[in-house]
Amino acid sequence: MDSSIIKQQAVRFTRAQRNLLAVVALTAINLVLYVTGTDISFLYSAFFPQAVLIFVEAWFGSLWFGFAIAIATAAIYLACWALSRRWRWFILVALILFFLDTAFLAWILVPYILNTGDGFIWALIELGFAIWILISLISGTIAWAKLRRATPDEIKTIQQEITQEEEKKELNSALDAIAPDQDDDSPPAE
Repeated sequence: MDSSIIKQQAVRFTRAQRNLLAVVALTAINLVLYVTGTDISFLYSAFFPQAVLIFVEAWFGSLWFGFAIAIATAAIYLACWALSRRWRWFILVALILFFLDTAFLAWILVPYILNTGDGFIWALIELGFAIWILISLISGTIAWAKLRRATPDEIKTIQQEITQEEEKKELNSALDAIAPDQDDDSPPAE
């Protein structure tokens, strides 16, 4: 496999991991904002943990019990992110979970909009962000599948190339700090 393709797929996989981590962080922030009574929420987050919080609070009358269960459901996404760093196939698990999350979001929003007519623009934006995250996770899953075809020797060679490039950059910046470039017309430094 060509090294440029491997590098490109590695970047896509890493981008999907970062987006998954951002979803986890913003979901946790949304849960905390809900518990504190703030009317602000971030769009780039998972819907199911927030719905669980609201449902458990309404059904059992306990905000903190709902918060604990919601954090546990959000922690599943965090576990997928952490495990995907060691076992890349967990990006596929995250994709499946987020697909179910998005389907649940659509299942809740579409009847609400049809019955009330309210929040159409908000719902489109919410679904748009969910689809964006899905596309990112799909891209990461495809990258994982392509990276599986790369041999360990190919990946090791690319890692060595990257290390050499980083060392070269580090050496150049150190040399620039010691002796910055001088113009040809300037007198030599003493």
